[in-house]
Amino acid sequence: MDQGTPVPTFIVPMATIFPGDAPETLAPRQPPLTPVLNTAASFFDDKMAIVNASIRGDIRGATLPLLLDLARKPVFLHDNSVPTLDNLLDPARGATAPHPFYLTDPAQRGQMVAFLQGLDTDN
Repeated sequence: MDQGTPVPTFIVPMATIFPGDAPETLAPRQPPLTPVLNTAASFFDDKMAIVNASIRGDIRGATLPLLLDLARKPVFLHDNSVPTLDNLLDPARGATAPHPFYLTDPAQRGQMVAFLQGLDTDN
């Protein structure tokens, strides 16, 4: 993506972002408001109860993240449960973990970590 190109604004469904998501309704609401939902077994979706507590009435999910300045980010995911980018991209986290997008080859994973840590706003 070129500098100055807007980040797409579509919503990625929670089932894609977090296959282990199993939300329960905390509070129903009248449309266009969506119900307040929570997956009690995980801290990962706690932010979603706030984000989805809006008037947009859209699907449960999130927009694409900005991948800038990751070299200075000390931990990953909404609940800070993943300590490094290498851990984030490691399939050992499991198929139902939040953001289960992995590289099985350690060398490729290392290359991706280096690439992601190099993203910034400089030309």
